Amino acid sequence: MFTGFGQDNNLANAFAEAVIAEAEMYGATAEFAGPPTYDPVAQSKLLCDAASSGRYTSIVIQTIDSASIVECAKQAIDAGIDIVTIEFPIGPDVTAAEPQIEGLVSHIREDVVGISEAQAAAAIEVCEGVESCQIGIGWGVRSLAFDAAKVDPLLDALAEHDNIEVVCQADAGYTEDDGRTVAADCLSANPDLDVFIMGSDESAHGAEFAIQDAGMSFGQGENDIKIIGAYARKYGVQQILDNKWVMSTFSRPNADGRAAVDLLLLHRSGEEVPAYVNTQDLDGVGLTVWPDTADSVPNILQLAY
Repeated sequence: MFTGFGQDNNLANAFAEAVIAEAEMYGATAEFAGPPTYDPVAQSKLLCDAASSGRYTSIVIQTIDSASIVECAKQAIDAGIDIVTIEFPIGPDVTAAEPQIEGLVSHIREDVVGISEAQAAAAIEVCEGVESCQIGIGWGVRSLAFDAAKVDPLLDALAEHDNIEVVCQADAGYTEDDGRTVAADCLSANPDLDVFIMGSDESAHGAEFAIQDAGMSFGQGENDIKIIGAYARKYGVQQILDNKWVMSTFSRPNADGRAAVDLLLLHRSGEEVPAYVNTQDLDGVGLTVWPDTADSVPNILQLAY
């Protein structure tokens, strides 16, 4: 069984496709059980129901709410179900690597703090030599634990540089439309903006439209607004390789989903598996994508989803 951010979510569907394909390759079966939409309560219920139904032997979870899912996850584990989590853990600390509940098979870990640190480093590099470098930030959704954990590492790193000023920040969600709106509002109030740091590939794409709507340009030229993204899909990767964006972190649902199944099958065969695996170690790409990444990873576009 796979459960993720919702059956209407593109990333969750990419994870599900990888889980199902990898399971079938080894003669096992898997299904995307839900929830239908982004609903932590419904996801917890899926686990509690699985614990009592006896229908599943193993579960891969793209965790919506790391804290609220704990009790149902414990029930599933006590019922003999093996669990591997993808991206975010089960437990109160969304940044933790080591398991926070007993009996969890493994965790394919997204380094949320590392994402912010990488974005900050890129912005600092872009702003080097700029007397007054104005930055706008389009966060993901700061009410979510995994996005809230990104805020202080990014802002603290930028605050160490006197030439950098964060002139606007708002939640840009994970859609092109929200990214466009947030970026447009920021540019309206700050027409001399130098850099956008966006929380997703989709919102960064939206920022492109806002920049063009304002009669400005984006890229890596002297007068261009620089874009720093996150969770790059094929579109974002191509923009980086074409020098349209500075950099982004990389999204790899295919590698994550397949690795989760592999860990479960190894565990069920009696093999010892690591307590956690860092997602950036799975496919040779690493945490970030830069214009020169294709030099070391020629198939980077094929690895992106």
